Amino acid sequence: MDSKSGKLQFSIGQPVVYPQQGLGIIKDIRERAKDGQTIRYYAIYLEPTDMTLLIPVNKACELGVRSIVSKDEAQKAINSMSSRMEPVPADWKLRYQKNQDLIRSGTIGAIAKVVQSLYHRSKIKELPVQERKLYDNALCLLIDEASYAMKKDKEEISTLIFSNKMHIPPFSLVLTAAGSSLRFSSSFAEGESVKKEFLKIEGHSVLYRAALPFYQTPGLVSVAVTYREGCEDETLIALEDLADISAIPLVFVKGGETRQESVHLALEKLASLPVSFDYVAIHDGARPYITQELILSTLAVAATQDAALPGLAVTDSIRRIDRNGHIVEIVDRRGLVRVQTPQIFPFKGILEAHRLAGKDNSASDDAELYIKAGGECTIVPGDERNIKITFEQDIPDAREQILTYIEERREGRKEREHSQMFRRFLNGMEDRQ
Repeated sequence: MDSKSGKLQFSIGQPVVYPQQGLGIIKDIRERAKDGQTIRYYAIYLEPTDMTLLIPVNKACELGVRSIVSKDEAQKAINSMSSRMEPVPADWKLRYQKNQDLIRSGTIGAIAKVVQSLYHRSKIKELPVQERKLYDNALCLLIDEASYAMKKDKEEISTLIFSNKMHIPPFSLVLTAAGSSLRFSSSFAEGESVKKEFLKIEGHSVLYRAALPFYQTPGLVSVAVTYREGCEDETLIALEDLADISAIPLVFVKGGETRQESVHLALEKLASLPVSFDYVAIHDGARPYITQELILSTLAVAATQDAALPGLAVTDSIRRIDRNGHIVEIVDRRGLVRVQTPQIFPFKGILEAHRLAGKDNSASDDAELYIKAGGECTIVPGDERNIKITFEQDIPDAREQILTYIEERREGRKEREHSQMFRRFLNGMEDRQ
């Protein structure tokens, strides 16, 4: 029956959704006289707030009051949260109004869209108080209705939502390890140094630790590792068992004269592989403390905002100095961030940016290159732990490890280990083909 005509659409005892308030139960249908007319009201009891609301029968539909959806509709709404979403407005007031309108529409699909949208936005910047309240209310409503419709407890529904609310696009990884490590091993004679990526932290190499969280992230389809000329075998060994236990295609790319050239060569190599992917993560092989959480949050934002990279606010006072060390300018630190990796881009976009740059190596990183080519990059909250190994003191026993490594290299033990490892890798590649 149509509630607009004053006819009953819901019956006593029926659970309903009132989008502005939550899940409730029709406890009673009451009549009250007003201006010589008898008006009927639904008495909707809201358990979370222990409150009863009176809603005019002929206004219920207009206010968005509706029946609980079916099990299939609830599942469809949750599944929709893993699809790619449209970019959200940067202005929080516009976002708030847009999401308010979605909730007023009353559909479970619209409510799921609000949760997905605000979740993604929270990964870029902390939500204002009003938006946070809107997000919490929408999430609570979605969990309550889905729990009732699917006959599952709320904790199970919450887990289901959080595993589906982020679109994880297929992506590849460029892991850079072609640098010279000059600052790291500056106290050793030329030819006696060891690349920082090959040293170990708590039993695993720096390069392995930089790569592992990506292998553990859903959506990874291929990996390209850049290496310094003459270090291909050592680079393979530093990846430990990743090349053996994973079926994900792994290629090694000899680096160029600059980091930019090395990344470009790796991107071109990935483009030649018979795999399909939308995004590429470019990560320093000398950042061993990267977490899967940071990878996922950066991917989530890149999937909706073009490209993304982690950054940390500058908290120290900043001064510009001249050649003599004299302060010549006080720099306003507001709006300044220290950027980290992984930097994640649409693959075709960053490849084209590198091709356009050609031999121009003036860009400080891939994000600058991408912006020069017309792209947009969004900063996501970084991680203070995600440091780049730069100096010996960044690894507690670095000097001892370097001396041992050099000794083994002189005695030929490293060469034998490299040869055995490389043969095993080649055999594994043949088995996968």
